[in-house]
Amino acid sequence: MRHLTRQEYRDAVDQLNMYRGDWHLEGMALQRPVLRSSAGPEVGARLEKHISTAVLQKLYQNVPLELCSELRPVTCLFVQLQFADKISTVELSSSLSNSSSMISEIISPHKGEINKSLLFDKGCTFLCVFGFPGEKLACESTHALECAMQILCMASTELGKLQQVSVGVSSGTVFCGLTGHPERFEHTVLGFKVNLAARMMMAYPGMVSCDAETYAASRLPSYCFKELPQRDMKGVTNPVTIYQYMGITKQ
Repeated sequence: MRHLTRQEYRDAVDQLNMYRGDWHLEGMALQRPVLRSSAGPEVGARLEKHISTAVLQKLYQNVPLELCSELRPVTCLFVQLQFADKISTVELSSSLSNSSSMISEIISPHKGEINKSLLFDKGCTFLCVFGFPGEKLACESTHALECAMQILCMASTELGKLQQVSVGVSSGTVFCGLTGHPERFEHTVLGFKVNLAARMMMAYPGMVSCDAETYAASRLPSYCFKELPQRDMKGVTNPVTIYQYMGITKQ
């Protein structure tokens, strides 16, 4: 394979600059330029729609960024939607938009928020969090379990070409705050309980699964749950008890 000469490399970079703006070429390294926008009130109002309510409250109160992180008990809910292999790009895009709106409508009355959405081939995973600062409710685990069951039922009936819905729910203390580069912070949750919800979602597909802490904190009757067989889960070295949530109407 023939390597490009230095001049050919520069010519190629110049052609890229025609489409991607003025990139800086120094020491054969490229740096993407910063996208700048006006700082008017209309721009700020549009950006606020994409910021967590918990973060907005701290910003309104002028809380220093270094004080916006803490260890906090929350309930995490992971949702995986897996669509049919033959779904078109247009259909997938529409289904993902509808699923995001549906999940938000279900969890918002219970102070839950979609914290992150991850797109993969023919599907999507949502991380929802209950218990952010200023958004804490009594019986938080019960709210999360009921929302999980609603998501499972509504997604199965209302989303086209959906093959499977899987939901994992866990409760416990996690890191809740800002991560990433100072110029591009992300407000999220990190910790074993977050990972456990994701692992349960993958290990027990097609149902709502939860850990023992969520089961105990919900204080729901035992007939609402079914203990599940133990399965290997990545990153979970010690055996944990996992339950399937059956719904509060089942007896």
